[in-house]
Amino acid sequence: ASQRRGRPNGFGPAMTEVAGEVGDGFLVHPFSTAQFLREVTLPAIERGLTRAGRSRDGFQISFPLMVIMAETEEAVAHAVSDLRTRLAFYGSTPAYRRVLDLHGWGELQPELNRLSKEGRWPQMSDLVTDELIDLFSVRGKPEEIGHLILERFGGLVDRVSLNPPTGIETDRWRGVLDGFRVAV
Repeated sequence: ASQRRGRPNGFGPAMTEVAGEVGDGFLVHPFSTAQFLREVTLPAIERGLTRAGRSRDGFQISFPLMVIMAETEEAVAHAVSDLRTRLAFYGSTPAYRRVLDLHGWGELQPELNRLSKEGRWPQMSDLVTDELIDLFSVRGKPEEIGHLILERFGGLVDRVSLNPPTGIETDRWRGVLDGFRVAV
């Protein structure tokens, strides 16, 4: 019999299945999308749970979701720039190509990887389009974020932690929390 140990994190189907088989939950990698969760992550977790003779009851899926919370054009521009850099870094990793492949962006990964090896980080960020920003993040005013997250990820994950760009003002978190209260 397997002993459950915490909330493993994984990305590929094999590691994700193991989490379903032996874990109490799963920590989704931030470089994920709703479609990747539906088509890759959740089926792998279900296979693991089934193999162990377990149900989804009590198994928590947590997602550190990248968000852009801003009210001014300047703040949005800063947040988008920060997220472009993060997405370029994640996208350069060969193991993460599978999520890009799912969305038709797989050919971007080798180019990002090549540029990373050359130390050309600004050029990498230039390859991350607004379409990719919107695919991998939720964007809105702080009070809108709760509704937007529930709309896209409701029923897919049990917990969300917000992974905002650097520099969000701490007083803006109250609006986020209020927005979640209204959304539920």
